[in-house]
Amino acid sequence: MPNNPVIWSEIFVQDIPRAKAFYESVFQVKLELLQSDPAMEMWAFPMVMDRPGIGGTLVNNTRSS
Repeated sequence: MPNNPVIWSEIFVQDIPRAKAFYESVFQVKLELLQSDPAMEMWAFPMVMDRPGIGGTLVNNTRSS
């Protein structure tokens, strides 16, 4: 298959601090806060654009505005 069938994923979570700690521990990475819609909190997994694999975020859209 010449192209990646999936290039982005979003994992919706209710408890961002807990999910962030879990994924940072499991993958030994630091997630980066993305500035987005004020009603949504998004933390991105590190990625390199010209490498294989997928990027993505943890998302919580229940943040109070």
